Amino acid sequence: MKRTDFISIILLTSFFLILGCSPSVIEVQLLNVSGSEPVYTYPKDLSSWTFIYYSNADNNLEREMLSDVEEMKAGLVRGENISLVMLIDRYGVIKNDSVFGEDFGDTRLYEIQSGKTIRLEGYEFFPEITRTSSAELNMGDATNLKRLIQYAKKYFPANKYALFIANHGNGIKDKFEVYKNRSISYDDTDRDFISLGEFTDVLTSAESVDLLALDACLMGYIEIAYQFSPITEVDKFSAEYFLASTPVEWSYGFQYDKIFSRLKTSTEINPETMSAIDVGKVILEEQKNALESSGYYDHCYVLLDLKKTESVKKSIDIISNRVFQKQARLELESIKGAYPNPSINYYFNKYSKSEWADYASFDLYDLISGMKSKPVFDDLSSDINLCLARLDELIISSYGGSEFKNFIPDKNGLSIFFPAGDETYYQSKYWNAQIWYNPLDASEFSNYYGKILWCQNNATRDNGIVENWFELLDYFYDDKTRNDGKSINYYNY
Repeated sequence: MKRTDFISIILLTSFFLILGCSPSVIEVQLLNVSGSEPVYTYPKDLSSWTFIYYSNADNNLEREMLSDVEEMKAGLVRGENISLVMLIDRYGVIKNDSVFGEDFGDTRLYEIQSGKTIRLEGYEFFPEITRTSSAELNMGDATNLKRLIQYAKKYFPANKYALFIANHGNGIKDKFEVYKNRSISYDDTDRDFISLGEFTDVLTSAESVDLLALDACLMGYIEIAYQFSPITEVDKFSAEYFLASTPVEWSYGFQYDKIFSRLKTSTEINPETMSAIDVGKVILEEQKNALESSGYYDHCYVLLDLKKTESVKKSIDIISNRVFQKQARLELESIKGAYPNPSINYYFNKYSKSEWADYASFDLYDLISGMKSKPVFDDLSSDINLCLARLDELIISSYGGSEFKNFIPDKNGLSIFFPAGDETYYQSKYWNAQIWYNPLDASEFSNYYGKILWCQNNATRDNGIVENWFELLDYFYDDKTRNDGKSINYYNY
């Protein structure tokens, strides 16, 4: 450090002490004499928004996720009241030292600014990460996501927070790991995902955010949305708003350059006043523009107000009980159709029998509105209409390409899990594969995680009454001839 810089620091420190302030908690950016880059200290001043980017590039998406960082650097507008902090874990296979100034194959922290990245200290949250040392972290461990959110909230304080999780997504069922059920963020080094139930077990309300955006495949399920919603749970992680891709997402993911370039005071989206809905709509619009200009018409995104999720679940659970009372299984199944010809919009490979078991994501609006065409449900018209009205409140915005049949923007786009549970696949009923779709701690009797709140809430186990959607499926398909008279799913409705 030059002597003139040292004197400047001494003078500024004395000034802060005279005022009774501690320079350790005030962001100071000191320009050295030559006018080169400022020295960055943290915490930063309060921003309007902090974007938290959990970048799991420890897999075959490393190239695309490095491209995402370049897009962020290009899209962020200098001087806008936005912070972007990132934890990135790299595979180290792709060689591109222009993104961060050097290559690496482990885990580091960065602040992303317009045109540049700034390597960060991990402080008390990541003591193993400094500006000169890094660590190999398991990004499939929700503890590291928890630490990142806590770090961002302390050192990048803001009025509002958006959390982006970028990596592979497998909905509520992982097709690729035979003995594990995970949902998102596959770490190739540690062979681990973050499961849906793990989010709730590890993260708390202190880590909650305004917008949760999942830059991954197959995450637009009502079951996933409900897990993240601000429902009546004690000390539970949640988001106010939620954006996800319902089917498989293209490998380029979010168009970060286009997205961030629109978040500036000279446009209709002013960072000082923009809401989570504003940000979500920008993401959705830019995905639509990019997909259609590239000739992709089989993608779908949905933006949800998660505060409305609980009311939708209550409606669906009431309908589930009435279907049980009517014993109207075949009529309900006929609405969605059967392999390989779904009758309503679907968000998986209809020609893959394994995906009918593992993903089976059918459009929720189509399924509920389709009940109107079945005479057996005529006396449920008020319940059906209420559910559809509540779905209208839940779905803020949605986009589906032209390959989706009769897709209605802002109504379609949210899926529900409805497997072909009584069909056979490899001489076994499909429902045999659903141990993971469980309100219970499935690790007690299998290698799956379980603890899906959609399956758990609004129901009482072992009372012989179907009280929610999960119990309806369990009643339809669970064969108790296994496990000494116990159910396949180890759950008795």
